[in-house]
Amino acid sequence: MPYAPPGWTWPVEEGEPMLFITQINCADVRHLPGADVLPSDGVLAFFGDHDAVQGCTFAMGGAVFHWPETSEWTPAVPPLEILTVFPRAELLFRPTLEMPDPKSEALASVLKDNGQREVYREFHAALQSYGMPDGYEYTVDFGSMLGWPRLVQHAELELFDVDPEDARVLLQIGSYTNGREFGDWGPGGSIYFVTSNSALAERDWESCELTGQFT
Repeated sequence: MPYAPPGWTWPVEEGEPMLFITQINCADVRHLPGADVLPSDGVLAFFGDHDAVQGCTFAMGGAVFHWPETSEWTPAVPPLEILTVFPRAELLFRPTLEMPDPKSEALASVLKDNGQREVYREFHAALQSYGMPDGYEYTVDFGSMLGWPRLVQHAELELFDVDPEDARVLLQIGSYTNGREFGDWGPGGSIYFVTSNSALAERDWESCELTGQFT
């Protein structure tokens, strides 16, 4: 469960408390390339509607909050019992070179030849797993912040309010493990918190949209 400032109200979607997804300490990522678009301190907290993160609906309800540094945070308590509590795991960040997903329309518009796309797919996979222990890349999916979306399906992300031409993936999380338990979304897939470049520049977290792709 998250820690939150006193008086904070847990987000609710259609009468049910949203599921807590993760918290990110902005100080842990501010040294990474590209992180200057994020707050330099405080915590970003991510929540999602139960049906949305389980792949049961196309109406994706989510919420993102930024809480400045404070010494008065307390354990947050939802107004009702949470339907799902995901396995706890630490987020580890490292700089990577981000490139379009092999299944993306952006790549298809450039590489028309199947042989070229296969070479690119192998290069993209090697780039993602660079520096990881052998075999680890097949254990869980990789998440990312502020990069190209890593697609599950051969389709672009479905967005409702954010203009695709101005979209920016704030956070993507796929399946994961803490070494004892596995966490996943619905039948398997990734969830994406998407914002626009303009909203990100204005620190407008309410404009973030949750979407997902599932197997």
